[in-house]
Amino acid sequence: MKIKCNYKLLVLGLINAIIGVLFLVINASTLLDIVFFIVGGIIIVSGGYSLFIAIKKKNNYEIIYAAVDILFGILLMFFHKTFMLVIVAVCLILIPIVRIILNKSHYDQLMAELPRLIIGLVIILLTPEGIIDVLFKVIGVILLIIGIIGIIGSFCIEKYIDSKK
Repeated sequence: MKIKCNYKLLVLGLINAIIGVLFLVINASTLLDIVFFIVGGIIIVSGGYSLFIAIKKKNNYEIIYAAVDILFGILLMFFHKTFMLVIVAVCLILIPIVRIILNKSHYDQLMAELPRLIIGLVIILLTPEGIIDVLFKVIGVILLIIGIIGIIGSFCIEKYIDSKK
């Protein structure tokens, strides 16, 4: 008897399970290096393509934007820890401070923004890698569960479709 299977769902389940296991096995620092290297590479390739098109169009502004994209991709690949700290600082510290300054009721806004400010300071002091390690483990477990469900579902869905015929 031939086992019927939805191969697209099976492949998707296997990919999710493999990525989930990798998230659980590889430490956060190495995983961050890999992820930012890939993202930086994608940004560089995209910026290179944009630069090629901008040079053909002879559009100076687009050339500058594309060059900035390429530079951003390079910086992201090699200095991602600095970028993470800058993003945390801007999102969780600088923006709340600006909101406090711009609001007419400074005290009320301070009370509203205080949790973000405290979280931002704690993250910067504890370094994001410790928090990201836990986050990656949780993501790994979730992906592994989704992968297992996809693998099981790839066989069950074909049986369900056959029973409806």
